[in-house]
Amino acid sequence: MEFTVRLASAQIDLPAIETGLQELDPAGLVDVAGSGTTLRVCANVRQSELLMILGNAGCAATLAQIERLPSVCCGGCGG
Repeated sequence: MEFTVRLASAQIDLPAIETGLQELDPAGLVDVAGSGTTLRVCANVRQSELLMILGNAGCAATLAQIERLPSVCCGGCGG
C-alpha cells in the first residue's frame, strides 16, 4: 500500500521511521518529498500501524494526515 503523510513540521526522524516500518514490513520504504513535510510510504501496513510508527519516531500525526493512495498494481507479476 502507498501512503502520503502531510506533517506540520519538517523535523522528521527518517531513520526511526524506517526502523519502525521495517519491523512490520521488511520491504517497506519511506522517503521525504521535496517540501520536507510530506512523507511518501510504500509498505504492507494499515493506517493505524503507520500512525503508531510515526508516533514512536516522534512525529505528531493524526489519521486525517495519512492519505492512502489507490493501488497502481497491474497484477502482471502475480501479486
